[in-house]
Amino acid sequence: MADLVVTITVPDADKSRIINGAARQTGWTDLIHDEETEEMIPNPVSKGQHLKNHLKNHLKLIVKRWEAGAAKDQQAQASETEVEAIDITVV
Repeated sequence: MADLVVTITVPDADKSRIINGAARQTGWTDLIHDEETEEMIPNPVSKGQHLKNHLKNHLKLIVKRWEAGAAKDQQAQASETEVEAIDITVV
């Protein structure tokens, strides 16, 4: 497997602000519902890990959309070529 290394650098003074804001805006919460106990418990996923997971999923979504668009374009081109090859005579 190849490594794709991404580093995000932010000012020290803004690190907490960025992590907190980004985590909250992407669905992270302090407490989550424990289905076994039916209680609210502290979120076992850190804000930082949540953001990493969110970025990973966003990258996957980007690739899926790009590949779907490329497949659609390829299918449209094949269809156009096939239709143009139809021998139609109008009298």
